[in-house]
Amino acid sequence: MIRSEKKQFEMTQLSAKQRAAKLELVDNLTERVQALEEELTRKEERWNATFTRLKSKAEMKEKECEESHQQITVLEQEKIALWEKEVIRTSNRRTSTHKQTNKPTSRPSKHKLSPLSARRQ
Repeated sequence: MIRSEKKQFEMTQLSAKQRAAKLELVDNLTERVQALEEELTRKEERWNATFTRLKSKAEMKEKECEESHQQITVLEQEKIALWEKEVIRTSNRRTSTHKQTNKPTSRPSKHKLSPLSARRQ
């Protein structure tokens, strides 16, 4: 009996040590999980802040891009308008010089110039 009681006592001691070890392991794992959850929460907060900042920058850049496109459109329209004016002006010059060359040259002048004054001009 003493042997069986001793054996039973040793088994109880071993079982108690194993339970204590398991409890310690569970406590350590629980603490580790809590630490990891806190770390994850901090990282998520940083990621959210970074996401918000980058989203704001992207929206600002999109707005700048739209403004640039609008400016390009306005400048292109101005360029076309100036080009059209230049074409009309050039066309008018050609027609006016063409008309001038068709005028008769034998018209009498209202003012007769002396040979000296003609040289000055």
